[in-house]
Order: sequence, then C-alpha cells, then structure tokens
Amino acid sequence: MRKTTETTRTDSTNRLLWGTLGTILLAWTIHSMADETVASGKPADMPGTQLGTVRDYRISDSSGIALSLRQPDAVWLHNDSGSPAWLFLVGLDGTTRAVLKLSGVSRALDWEDMASFQIDGRPWLAVGDIGDNSHERTLQGKEKTSSMPCRVYIFPEPDMAGTTERQIEPQTTIRFEFEDGPRNCESIAVDAERREILLISKSKPEPLNCGLYRIPLTLEPGSTTCQAQRIADLNIPYVTAMDVSPDGRHLVVLAPEGAMLWERSGDESWDTAVKKPCRLIKLPPRPNGETICFGRTPSELLIHSEQKYQPLWSVLIPDNPAPPTP
Repeated sequence: MRKTTETTRTDSTNRLLWGTLGTILLAWTIHSMADETVASGKPADMPGTQLGTVRDYRISDSSGIALSLRQPDAVWLHNDSGSPAWLFLVGLDGTTRAVLKLSGVSRALDWEDMASFQIDGRPWLAVGDIGDNSHERTLQGKEKTSSMPCRVYIFPEPDMAGTTERQIEPQTTIRFEFEDGPRNCESIAVDAERREILLISKSKPEPLNCGLYRIPLTLEPGSTTCQAQRIADLNIPYVTAMDVSPDGRHLVVLAPEGAMLWERSGDESWDTAVKKPCRLIKLPPRPNGETICFGRTPSELLIHSEQKYQPLWSVLIPDNPAPPTP
C-alpha cells in the first residue's frame, strides 16, 4: 500500500513537471512567434506593413503626421499639447532627419493634426493648434492662456536637405472659432483645389455632436480671423485625424473603427460627398493611434501612434474594401 502511494506521488510529480515544462515551452514558442511577427512587421491576417520604428525620444506624444512633399520617403510628425513648437522630419525607416522649429510660436498649446499640400507646384505645411478639451477657445480668448483662439499655422515646406535643424516663421496664421460654439477638434485637412481647410470636431457617442467644418485657405502673409462654418453632421464618435488626397478626390477620416474613406466626383462639395456611404478600411492595432495621412501613392495611407518608440505603418487601400458604411 505504501509503495502504491509513493508510485502515485511520483506519477503526479512527473505529470506536474511535464505540465510545467509544456507550459514553458508553449509560452516560449508563442513569444518566438511574436518576435518573428514583430520582425516581419506584418502578422498573417493584419492589414498594413510595418515600416521603421520611430526611435527619437523627443517624439513622445505623436499627434500629427503629414507626408513630406520634398522628401517623399519621409513624413513630418509633431507632438501634442505642451511640447515645444517643433516638427520632426522622419524617414520611413524611423530615423529623424531634421527638426523644424516655428519661430514666434512659444509652444504647442494643443497641436492635434497637420497637413501637407501643394499650390502652383510649391509644397506647403499647415499645423492645427485646434484641441479644446475644456471647450473654451474663442476669438475673445486671452493670449498665452488655455482660452487662446484656435489657430492654423501655414508656411512653405522648407528644403531640409543637408541640415539637421532650422527655424521658420509661419507665413500665415489663421485664428478662428467655430460658428456654433467651442468644439474640441483633432482633425485638419487641406483641399488645395477648393482652397479650403476642413476640420472635424471630436465628439463622444452620447450626445453625438460631430460636425464637418470649413474655413477659407489663405496664404496671405500675416494673421487673419474667421469662423469655421459647419457644413455637415457626421455620425462618427472620437474622430482624431483626417487628410485629403493630393488629387483632391478622397477624404480619409480616422476613428476607432478604422479609416473611413469618401470619394467625391467632379465639382461635388465635401458636404455633399460625406452624405454618401463611405468605405471602411481596417488598420493594424496600435496604442493610441491618432494620426493618418495619404502616402506616396493615392492608394497608400501612413499611420503612427502617440506613445514613444512606435512604428510607422503603411496601409494600402484595397481594391475590394469592406462594405460601405452609411
């Protein structure tokens, strides 16, 4: 009887040992597979291709992205609120090539998005200091406080070849307020063809009050003021970025569900175009992904994440995307 008991204990110990070793082996295998997935940059069923990882420790809260029109293998990135008024030129391999500092701009009060565009063959950049979590930014707001008016800084994209740091003064500063009261906004795009700047307010699901707005695009030197006109209601909560394609035909909007893509035809206005069903494009999961822009071709999207040391992603717009979303 004692021998049987000892044998049973031995068997139980062996089963426990082999079970533990099996668990360790399984965990090691999963970890190895995860490493291979990260190395390849594209899990089997994940949309998109991982490009380089942004290693610059100064890019700690990435909130805006725009393709460089002078160096198409690079993007411009900027941080969110409270950071220096700097733009980072980052290669698609993740390496920082240069830093552009906006002179005369003390800090990024609440920089949320940016856009690159071209007019008469000349490349431009627009940076949106448009965030307003407390809903208090108006044209009557005081400078150097949280109620400072929303503004868009516009300037020619400089040639950064051969330099690692440069200062530039915004050519145009557009100070504005929303016609229907203060709105938190994290999305800006420029339609160069129609000479307008588009904005989408960020709204919680309840109550949902997401709107598409526009302000005139001006390149006149100096500062101007205007109101952002609401041109459409959108049934989309938590919009955090947008962009207009270089040909002016497509509008992409970033939301938790993925990238929503609208196409306009002929002289159709955007307030008419967004009333049509959109195409939903799946995106790879990433922590606090709040940036999107069109890439090197009309069918490419580039995305990044807020947290440090995150990869850039390239996502191709599929020929047969998910069914239209009303």
